[in-house]
Amino acid sequence: MDVTLSVFDLIKLGIKFIAYRVQQYYLTTNEHEIVNTLCGRVKGVKRKTIYDKFYYAFEGIPYAKPPIGELRFRAPQPPEPWKHVLDCTNCRSKPMQKHMTLKFIEGSEDCLYLNIEKK
Repeated sequence: MDVTLSVFDLIKLGIKFIAYRVQQYYLTTNEHEIVNTLCGRVKGVKRKTIYDKFYYAFEGIPYAKPPIGELRFRAPQPPEPWKHVLDCTNCRSKPMQKHMTLKFIEGSEDCLYLNIEKK
């Protein structure tokens, strides 16, 4: 699928992206929560919705080993356990794909992560 956007559309998209990032910044608090998983402890961040409700976001929790090298094109393998508290306050890389407007390849094959939100 090939999408062609005008310069005006690209500017609108850019403004919306910047507004989203600013909004996300202001809705994130300095409060964190650490929870236990089968592979180790993870740290999430408390955020507020635009409706003034609070939740904890845990982003980038590994659910499988990265499918690179010998694991490429094979069934997912369980992740290696970790001993430290894993910082899961930001998203990890997205799957490899062609950028819709700029046409370059972005992302990574190392993309087997979960984003979990809890009240």
